[in-house]
Amino acid sequence: MKRAAIFICGLLGLCFIFQATAGVTVGATRVVFSSDMKETSLSVNNTGIDSVFLVRSWVSNFEDESKASIPFIATPPLFRIEKNQNSIIRIALKSAAGLPQDRESIYWMNVLVIPPSQKKSDEGGSLQFSVNNRLKLIYRPAALNNQDLKDIYSKVKFSRSGEGLTVTNPTPYYVSFGKITVNNSPVTESVMVPPLASTKIKKAPMGNDVSWTVIDDYGGISKLSHAKI
Repeated sequence: MKRAAIFICGLLGLCFIFQATAGVTVGATRVVFSSDMKETSLSVNNTGIDSVFLVRSWVSNFEDESKASIPFIATPPLFRIEKNQNSIIRIALKSAAGLPQDRESIYWMNVLVIPPSQKKSDEGGSLQFSVNNRLKLIYRPAALNNQDLKDIYSKVKFSRSGEGLTVTNPTPYYVSFGKITVNNSPVTESVMVPPLASTKIKKAPMGNDVSWTVIDDYGGISKLSHAKI
């Protein structure tokens, strides 16, 4: 019974979090920043009819999520969003020094939604639940802008590695897979391969017929590609 009670409380807590931020949406699933741009923007929309939120915005490193040596700045860093209001976060490049110009680089764009106090605890304090929306922020050198990404996606290579697969990306672009199947059986891992690098999938279905889709710049899904391994 105790475990059941804890589980139910956990579910109620999750529902409460979702309700608290249900009215706030971010206008993209990823941001691609070309080196020839001065800045780009990201919309945040509060569709709620009775709630006001605070929003924090910042860029962090992709691997360690720190703010050290971040070449981007997001403004405003903290703002209030009223009900039925649309706000804009501007993302600007401070300096491209040190960024590779022969391949993409990746960061996290963070949009933290802080709802108003919802109820009182036993001690009389307010309980607040905040949700951080993290989007991939990809820096793309201008020299890579004119490539046909539909062709790029098909250049990924797969090879068998024991019970798993090795995915090799010979392109200068980050490749995030929508799905991967082997002989029509799905790979359950979420897979992204950095430019000019390989990633190992520890466990994959047996077989030699691989199919995959890739998530594009707009969060859409590419056409299905096929290969034999």
